[in-house]
Amino acid sequence: MRRREFVASLAGASTLPMGASAQRKLPLLAMVHPSNPVEVMSRSPSLSEGNRAFLDELTRLGYVEGETIRIDRWTAGGKAERFAALAQEVAKSRPDVIHVVSARLRSI
Repeated sequence: MRRREFVASLAGASTLPMGASAQRKLPLLAMVHPSNPVEVMSRSPSLSEGNRAFLDELTRLGYVEGETIRIDRWTAGGKAERFAALAQEVAKSRPDVIHVVSARLRSI
């Protein structure tokens, strides 16, 4: 009887890591920009130098989008009246980290 219990416990223990990793929640990073379209904040030729360096550093540190981190991208589409609502939406998504890029404003 002990042998069966031992074998059963081994079988149960061997499935724990797989089940636990399947339920693991990826950390969530919210990237927010006041005007850039979401597509521009992804790895595209039009990605800004600063955002490219930021994403490259995440990769260097071992964060791979979709595997070890989830990245949600948010934009106000250049509409200042959307900033407050956008901030509320981002906060409601409960990200672990918020990366905000500000637009350079020019005075006239």
